[in-house]
Amino acid sequence: MHTLWTNPSAALRQRLWGGALLAALVAGLSGCSVDGKTPGEAAAPDVLPVVVLKPADQQLFHNYVADVQAVRNVEVRAQVPGFLEQIFVDEGRPVK
Repeated sequence: MHTLWTNPSAALRQRLWGGALLAALVAGLSGCSVDGKTPGEAAAPDVLPVVVLKPADQQLFHNYVADVQAVRNVEVRAQVPGFLEQIFVDEGRPVK
């Protein structure tokens, strides 16, 4: 008993085995019937409604949060001093 408290993994292992044994005992006793009939003879199963599925095309939409980045980034710098007053191309359009 002294080694049980000094080794916490042994205490945990003992609790797990005890729980597994209790679960097996409950599962074994739940299959037994009191009046001697087998569980299949006890009562007829209830009739439940059944739905027939039909194949159909469906579109699935998933929204994700994402960030698109270029494979290669290019930094454009001016070759002369001054300020940019107008931009004559749209972003992403090819230039010559």
